Order: sequence, then C-alpha cells, then structure tokens
Amino acid sequence: MSARSIATIAKAIANPTSAEVLDALLSDRALSVSAISNEIGIPRSTVSEAVGALAAAGLVTRDRQGRSTVVRLAGDQVADALEALGRLAKPTAPVGLRQVSRMQALRAARTCYDHLAGELGVALADRLVSRRVLLPEQDGSWLLSEHGRQNLTALGVDQASIAPGGRRPLVRACPDWTEQRPHVAGRLGAAICALWLEAGMVRRLPRSRAVKVMPAAETWLAQL
Repeated sequence: MSARSIATIAKAIANPTSAEVLDALLSDRALSVSAISNEIGIPRSTVSEAVGALAAAGLVTRDRQGRSTVVRLAGDQVADALEALGRLAKPTAPVGLRQVSRMQALRAARTCYDHLAGELGVALADRLVSRRVLLPEQDGSWLLSEHGRQNLTALGVDQASIAPGGRRPLVRACPDWTEQRPHVAGRLGAAICALWLEAGMVRRLPRSRAVKVMPAAETWLAQL
C-alpha cells in the first residue's frame, strides 16, 4: 500500500462522525444512513457525508435496498484495522452515566465485526484453550484440534464453516482493545458468534454492538 493510499484512509476516518459510523458498523450489521443517524445521535446529512467519504476510501460498502441505502464494513480486514487503532488510542474516561454504562456493556461483551469480544470473548478463548479445542503455537497463534472440531460440531457449530481450507483464516487470535488479550476471530470465531446469536445465548442490545450474555452460553461452554 502506498503512502498516499494510507493518507486517504486516514483522512476518511479522521472526522469524529466517521469514527462513530465505523464503530456502529463494527457490529457486522447492514444499517441504513437513517438507522446509523439514530444510533449515534448525529444528523442524517452529516452521517451521509461521512459515509460517502468512507465509501470512497473503500472502508464501507453501500447497497440499494428498496428506497433505502444500507451501509456495512467492507470486510473483516477493516474491522481488524479498527480494533488495532482502538488498542493504540489513548483511553478516555467516559463522562456521565450514559457513557459509563455504555462502556461497561461494551467491555463486558460485544461483537467485533462477526465474532465475540470483550470479557466474554477473552473468556471464550481461555476456555477453548484450556479444553484443548485450540492448541497454542509458539508464535501466539492457535490451531483447531481435530478433537476440538468434532466437539464444536457436536455442540451445533456449523461444520462447513470450520472445515479445512477457505480463503479466510480458520482461527485467528485478535487482540482485544479493552482487555489487551486475544479473542477468537477467523471463521471459527464467526461460526461460534453466529450460533450463539441464533440460539439466543447472547442477545444484541439496542443501538449498540454490546450483547447480553444469557445462562445458556455458560451451559454451552461447560459442555466443551
């Protein structure tokens, strides 16, 4: 990537509204401009301008659905870059009860694009490693054991999603920006997150990428 390309991306996300838009889209949802405006509390015209700049930089995609245009992140690489920036950014203390509650919810459990993050995501990674579902490598990466693949399939994880091969990495250690430790990304992280959302083991909180953890999630982990 050229320095000019990096500058274009940096310029697109330098606007605080653009950063808010990207944060909303880290939930791996396709949202209309109006929905984003309502979620982040910024006028629709301002959000629309920011989305245009982000789309021009290749960070988001826009698709027409009926009378609305829906926006989503351009891919998991964008989510990875945003998480990396989150780790580099100096933390700011939340102001007011609303911001404090929001930050507590995000730190406890959230989605990072299409996988689970926060305290929940790190705890999930620890449990998978302790049960030898994931095998640590010397470079800090993980391998999915054959025992683990069979175990996860028996617990409802889509078998095709965690089969060998495919363009996207099967398992990737994604450093968590709030916990400063890795959570599980890649196809495995996405498959577990999809299962938990579909089965109601976690539930999305309104206007946030935070999720509420249900008792069924701990039951699932205990069965590993």
